[in-house]
Amino acid sequence: MPIADHHEKHLTKRSTLLLSGSAACVVVALTCVWGATQEHNAAQLTQPGPDTVAVSDDGRKIAPAPAETFRNHQCNDAPSGKKAESMDPSSLVIPSERISTTITPNADLSLPEAPKGILYSKSQPLGAAHGNTVTAGHVDYGPGGLSDRGGELSPWGSLHAVSPCDDVYATDAQGRAHHYRVTDKFTVPQKELDVSGIFSTTGAAHLVMVTCSGESVDEAGGPMQFHYDHNLVVMAQEVTA
Repeated sequence: MPIADHHEKHLTKRSTLLLSGSAACVVVALTCVWGATQEHNAAQLTQPGPDTVAVSDDGRKIAPAPAETFRNHQCNDAPSGKKAESMDPSSLVIPSERISTTITPNADLSLPEAPKGILYSKSQPLGAAHGNTVTAGHVDYGPGGLSDRGGELSPWGSLHAVSPCDDVYATDAQGRAHHYRVTDKFTVPQKELDVSGIFSTTGAAHLVMVTCSGESVDEAGGPMQFHYDHNLVVMAQEVTA
């Protein structure tokens, strides 16, 4: 799960943002947060650094969980004066949290090492009028990514911090930009992810981002073979003005 510079891990090399306003859809994202030390299922947790997953005294990792959750938040649809420009194709940017990553089309849901992500090509395309566009990425870097130990939060690992109506920008493989605003943030048990409705091809249009949350598990599971027992879902409404 490689990247060159820990302090710039939320920014890809060529993604720049100039701002002015239009287009969009709905975004759904998945991840979580924990404090530096706390109890979880009777185990004492420590956090090796400010931007890492926590580790329990029995060796389990705890991915971030959102400090608050919300559903169906109503956002002002007026132009924000912002427009995503000079983004690489297949990119995702959330300026408020300095999140910048890739969403490369992939047909089998296998995830690349962090910080990269996928756009599930069997889901709806970006900008579709109906159904969900599913993207996903790992919450943290693996051993050898940024350090021998690993565990540093990837760009996907910062999704827990998004706020209602945050602007989200995504580009497709041809570089066409789409603009969204966050309306929902909630967690889903990993075992229920495939029946949670995120793969729906009907109903309201959403962009769905998926990453890990909660406690690590011994064996990867779910449709994307995540290594944690929960996922965080963040949804964003299309900007039409």
